[in-house]
Amino acid sequence: MNSNPEKTQFRLLTFTAFFVQMMQAMVNLALVYYVRAKFNVSASLVGAAVSTLSISYCVFCLLLSNKITNYKPSSLLLFGTFGMAFSTFLMFTLNSYALVVASIILFGFFVSFIWPSLESWLSRGKEQAYLNSVLGGYNVSWSLGNALSATVCGILVERSITLPFYVAIATLIIVALNIVFWIHKDPNLKAAKSEKDHIKASNLKDTSTFLRYFCWTGVFVGYIVFGAIINIFPLYAKEAIGYSATTIGLLLLIRGVVTCIVFYALSKTSFWHFKKLYILGVQFVIGLSCLFARNATSIISLSIFFGLFGVLFAYVYVSSMFHGASGAVNRTKRMITHEVLLSAGTVVGSVVGGMLYDHFSYSQMMVIFFAFITAAVIIEFVISNITLPVSNKSLTREFE
Repeated sequence: MNSNPEKTQFRLLTFTAFFVQMMQAMVNLALVYYVRAKFNVSASLVGAAVSTLSISYCVFCLLLSNKITNYKPSSLLLFGTFGMAFSTFLMFTLNSYALVVASIILFGFFVSFIWPSLESWLSRGKEQAYLNSVLGGYNVSWSLGNALSATVCGILVERSITLPFYVAIATLIIVALNIVFWIHKDPNLKAAKSEKDHIKASNLKDTSTFLRYFCWTGVFVGYIVFGAIINIFPLYAKEAIGYSATTIGLLLLIRGVVTCIVFYALSKTSFWHFKKLYILGVQFVIGLSCLFARNATSIISLSIFFGLFGVLFAYVYVSSMFHGASGAVNRTKRMITHEVLLSAGTVVGSVVGGMLYDHFSYSQMMVIFFAFITAAVIIEFVISNITLPVSNKSLTREFE
């Protein structure tokens, strides 16, 4: 960090990211078990209910994209965390499937105030290696929280199916109170302007890269598989293979821990910056990993799959965030694009994955995902080699 105020900001935001992501992921996974047990619905309806969070988040990110830039990021974080706690309470106190889905929609509304504003505030005024380093620390933080959430949720849900919700409410309230404490203690945090005012006060010029479009495709397809892993795999592993919730949580933990490690490694390197070969190649390997996963049923084979996917997932996420933010003036809108695409991918993985799982099988679902991802990579490759070099010769160095 360049100064003490920036260190304080970094610590506050990474602390917030860690616990908010842990609680968000834990609630999301707990809903898979809760909705299935309480309402005895099909896998597709479980996937639909859980993916409602991603749909809601995605829609509200788009609807609020021109509004949230008018408010201080600290205010947005406070509103979001308190709201998440409130909507989590509604999830397990309402007694119908429809009302639970409504509370999930409300949860997504509050989440939309957190991630784009947090990411934008953290990356504000930073470029190149400094931007990569800061985003790397942030990614390690939220991904560690995400990794631990599956194991924690598995342990809690085996004791009580509603216990994860109580823990999430308490933790989110503590996070919100911590934000209040630091805003009042540190005048720099309190004085942080809205992005709209920040842009007005700065004389910035947009120097974005076209590679962001390929990276955004990468995060979309990566989250398709991620959505299936988080929301469909637990049902498959429990009902078809016979694994316990704790074992499933530990398998998901492997993916999370590996992702965390790779996030850190990428934050310390730059060889992958602005390289088309890595961007498209990793997407294709994600498709291949789906073929491997279709027959993986043993602890060893599943561990290999989750470890491999953890590496690939980390790259597409970091690549999307870094290349989207690089050279951008309006960071909030770029982060919203990033968040919307990963949410859309999660929805496809959850809803379409649930439908394919219900009507075909887990194996066939993975084969279809492979075909879709491969088709996307081929289209991207054609576009990158024909259209973009002609339309913008100044970007030739980016297509090495």
